[in-house]
Amino acid sequence: QKNLTPTANAGGVLQEPLFANDTAEGVTISPLADMLTTRFSAAGGAGGGTRHEGQPGTGAYIINSAGKHVLVVAGDPGNYGSPTPAYGSEAYDSGSEIALVAPEDAFVSADNRSRRVCTGYAVTDTESGSAVSDSSETSGTLVLNGDWTLTWNLNTLQHAITVGATEGGAITTNAIDDADSVWQEDGASLSFTAVPDPGYVFKGWFGEVERDWIESTTITFAADHGRDITALFEPVASGARTWTGEGDGTSWLDPANWSPAGLPGVADAVTIPAGAAVSASLCAPVEVGSLSIAQGATLTFCRQLVTHTTRGTLPADATSLDKLPMALKVNGSLVVDGAFTFGYRNSYSQFDLDVAGDFAVGTNATVTLYAGYAALVHSSPAGWDLGGGRVRVGGALTVAYGAKVKPYCDCIWGAPVVFSVGSARIDENGAIDAYAAGWAKTTLSSLTYSGSPNKADWGTGGYAGGTYGGIGGHSDTHSPSVITYGNPYAPYMPGSPGMNSDYYPGGGAIRIDAKGDFLLNGSLLANGYKDGNAGSGGGIWITAGRYRSGANAVVTAAGGDRTGNSGAGGGGRICLAQGLTAEQIAQLYVTGTCDKFAKLTVIDLMDAEAERPARLGGTVTARGGTNPRTTNDRRHYGTDGTAVWLAAQPAGTILLVQ
Repeated sequence: QKNLTPTANAGGVLQEPLFANDTAEGVTISPLADMLTTRFSAAGGAGGGTRHEGQPGTGAYIINSAGKHVLVVAGDPGNYGSPTPAYGSEAYDSGSEIALVAPEDAFVSADNRSRRVCTGYAVTDTESGSAVSDSSETSGTLVLNGDWTLTWNLNTLQHAITVGATEGGAITTNAIDDADSVWQEDGASLSFTAVPDPGYVFKGWFGEVERDWIESTTITFAADHGRDITALFEPVASGARTWTGEGDGTSWLDPANWSPAGLPGVADAVTIPAGAAVSASLCAPVEVGSLSIAQGATLTFCRQLVTHTTRGTLPADATSLDKLPMALKVNGSLVVDGAFTFGYRNSYSQFDLDVAGDFAVGTNATVTLYAGYAALVHSSPAGWDLGGGRVRVGGALTVAYGAKVKPYCDCIWGAPVVFSVGSARIDENGAIDAYAAGWAKTTLSSLTYSGSPNKADWGTGGYAGGTYGGIGGHSDTHSPSVITYGNPYAPYMPGSPGMNSDYYPGGGAIRIDAKGDFLLNGSLLANGYKDGNAGSGGGIWITAGRYRSGANAVVTAAGGDRTGNSGAGGGGRICLAQGLTAEQIAQLYVTGTCDKFAKLTVIDLMDAEAERPARLGGTVTARGGTNPRTTNDRRHYGTDGTAVWLAAQPAGTILLVQ
């Protein structure tokens, strides 16, 4: 064998002399193109413009047949696994007896859950292609009497489908020939049915499932890749279930972590004691009777698969698994004296938290709620009423002294956490805090805009502050967006980030609808990121049967303050409303105006001269962020946003006397 040496703009040529005698005994030379056309080339380079293509070179396929034969080993449709002899070519003495072993573990996926299975082999003459022998065996011997090619048949594709169940039920199937094997052929139609034991109820499937499978008793699908699926069963009898952590110490789904042993049921009073750190990562809805998280304990419901960040993954890159939801249903009351987290920052998973009774956040406790992905945009009202996470409370939502509830919007598309409660009370020094929990500017070049209106064509960008209800401040060199968005009477959107910033978000969105009373003695906070490239204030929209706030209450959606050469954030938007009907609230979502509402009191709370109702105490502001800088005679502070009070006049009584 001789090396090919390139010439300028031409194909390679064989170095000369090839052999001392090109017709040496035992050497066969044939054109390379006749033998291995798809594997090797000595073609000349392509031309272009005034350049001519290079001339092809030469190649030769050289077989030394002097007492030797060459065996080529290959796989069809590809060289998967590790057979014996190995893939490739090797010379043997004529008449050699060669041991054959088919490739095992011929995995074709990175997770080793799809594989090629050998069903035999074929031997052909390498030069003529004529058949020598065929076999359905996966091992044996071959006596080599010519230049042959052995091809392993690997056309059978299989996927590992693992299906299991938690305690309290079983899985039946009518589609698997060998129910004891996880390996199923590609394209096979598989059907699984969840069957609960007496005293248990099927709650849903979790793992590598599709969204519309989750609560279906029977699922049917074609095997096209590896899957790991589990059916969740829960007991129906009432009782008490306390976390011990004596199993794996962390997973909600480990029965050994609970006393008595077993997963919590739909009527169980569940207690997570001090010092426990519990996590649940599943898309099947979890249901309990009541739930208490003690001081010093943490509970995290989270599906952290793929997240999108300001530099991260677009929805088109996420799989259906990334967008599976999470759900927790509490048939009684939920008491949090420790820390409770639902979701994960920038996750694609939306969540539903349903509490039939009261939801009490105790002294100094923390509840953190992360909305998931929803394809929302500032220019359309569609979908904002559902947001990316929903909290429904049949009784009272209470936030005690020093406690915080922190709702985070999806930072790229802006989907908020939406609360619907029977009534609400935020005590002094308690807060619903959405500081810097709104839109963050994306740096993904393929993304035209992130949902936030802070686009490149809405101003010159640079280091200006974010804009929402008020306009962001100028930087030393750049002007902000001068187009505000949203509306004063339905501020369901979050605030925008400071321009040219990787992560300085606007204030979040606090959206709460209380059927009864809303009593505020603490704080509602949706301020924009301060310093850096300051974000705008966020949105606060409270609708209640009756709204009342004390003298120390604080409601603020202020733009972020700034002290450097960047602009401060513009103010956000606030609307506090009482007495509106469900139809009126729905109309505000769609139209953003209350012009046609009869007997409605509207007060501009940003007007210092406006007379406020007695029930509206404390501070309400959507001020622009401050920046004392005066360089270049530019306005570095943000302008004020909007804050309004809406009150429908209550219905009177008509008495007819005859």
